[in-house]
Amino acid sequence: MKYFKIQNLFLSSICALIGLLLVSPLAFMIYQSSKVGYHHLKSLIFRQITSNLLINTIELAVLVCIFACLLGTFLAVLVNRYTIKFAKTVTTLLIVPLAIPDFVIGYAYNSIFPSISGLFGAVLVMTFNTYPLVFLPVNAAMKRSNHSLGLLARTFGFNRVQIFFKVTLPQIKAAITGGSLLVILVLLSEYGAFEILRFNTFTTEIFSEYQIGFNSAGANALSLILVAIAMLVLWFEYKISRDNQRQLDNTTRFEETTKSFRISLAFYLTTIPLIVFAVGIPLYVIFYWIINNNHADAFSLPILPAFIHTIEFGVFAGVISTLLAIPVSYFAIRTKSKLSVIIDRSSFLIQSMPSLVVALSFVYFAIRLAAPLYQSSLLIVMAYSLLFFPLALVSLKGTLSQISPEYEQVAKTLGLNSVKIFLKVTLRLIMPGIISAFSLVFLSTVTELTLTLVLVPNGINTLATSFWVFETNNSYSQAAPFALIMVLMATIPSLTLNKWFAKNQTKLNNITLTTALTA
Repeated sequence: MKYFKIQNLFLSSICALIGLLLVSPLAFMIYQSSKVGYHHLKSLIFRQITSNLLINTIELAVLVCIFACLLGTFLAVLVNRYTIKFAKTVTTLLIVPLAIPDFVIGYAYNSIFPSISGLFGAVLVMTFNTYPLVFLPVNAAMKRSNHSLGLLARTFGFNRVQIFFKVTLPQIKAAITGGSLLVILVLLSEYGAFEILRFNTFTTEIFSEYQIGFNSAGANALSLILVAIAMLVLWFEYKISRDNQRQLDNTTRFEETTKSFRISLAFYLTTIPLIVFAVGIPLYVIFYWIINNNHADAFSLPILPAFIHTIEFGVFAGVISTLLAIPVSYFAIRTKSKLSVIIDRSSFLIQSMPSLVVALSFVYFAIRLAAPLYQSSLLIVMAYSLLFFPLALVSLKGTLSQISPEYEQVAKTLGLNSVKIFLKVTLRLIMPGIISAFSLVFLSTVTELTLTLVLVPNGINTLATSFWVFETNNSYSQAAPFALIMVLMATIPSLTLNKWFAKNQTKLNNITLTTALTA
């Protein structure tokens, strides 16, 4: 008993340290705001522009969250419950928008359809860009859900709609709410697409305060409002998901996926237009730039170094974020203590902060406390790992919440300690969430721009920064190759994810405690 208490103390200490790292940019922002003084800060917050930005931000967040949630959940359910031809290929294409930078999608639509701007343009572009944030965790959760419960419900006379709301939805609700939370937090911190589409939000105004007027006080004041909104969203998400997380017995056999012409038709009528608008149009614009190349040396640019640095940053950030998210997700799902709730909720705040503020906090940290890290690759990898940590956490929580703690309890009675239980039982069962977590962080790192511009070491370029340099100089033909490679890179983790699920689907869902312990 004393041994397990020590294990719990060690786990809580590790999670608390990770939580402190995640809120450090917020501490920096509060510290900078405190220099202004209360009365000046109050005048900066309670301005007319604040109310306008608040309305714009709330409208955008609500609409995009609804559309992204409906799309992501609908497609994940169909892919996993029904036999649909070419579903694996389509699933790969559905994830590709994560790797297309938002500013590329925004420019693509703005250049072809100049009338697409404002709220409508922002909702359209960001729905296409963020629905995979719901689709991926829900898809991972569907792989772990108990299919046989649907068969049982069917014997009681329930139709498909009733089975979804009464059986399937309770099993994947944690993944849906987590993905929706990520969508909202991404919207709160987005800048590039909104700037191109001429839609003002808190983030665009914050960048204007910093870059045009260099008004750090006003920028920090608006950033504090963003964090307050994020805290409110986190509270609502916690209230919704607190009473609905379930650990389900997954030892039952799969229910065979069914064939349905109407379902297949509905799937393709949804996915084909979605892929055309979310992937096809941006690719069309990219190839248009390449075909209409006015510079013969467009492909002689230093693409290879930028590609290598992008891969390096993405892989290291993905590994670190996933490793950090494993103990936090386990602590949050298994302990249900006040400390775990605080760490879990606070870890999402960084996702709502403008990446510029996060980058400046790391610069401040490096200059004041760790000078050797300044202008180093390690510093930017650390920043990526913390900034995209919520992406990894959502994927792992969505999977872990469905794994019955009885597996670990039985293993404990067999004499295994906590480390062996985790390595032989828990780790194998959460592998879909681990792969999903790495993929999300890798894809997000590849397309991150603002933080990269601030923290990338001198003499090093990534695909995103190289694209931005040419794009801001209106050299679109020279920027196109970098954009194209970023899009193509998305297929690598996507294909790996789909191949792994297809190969291990039956194995993962029929795994028993005995096979896990003897592996």
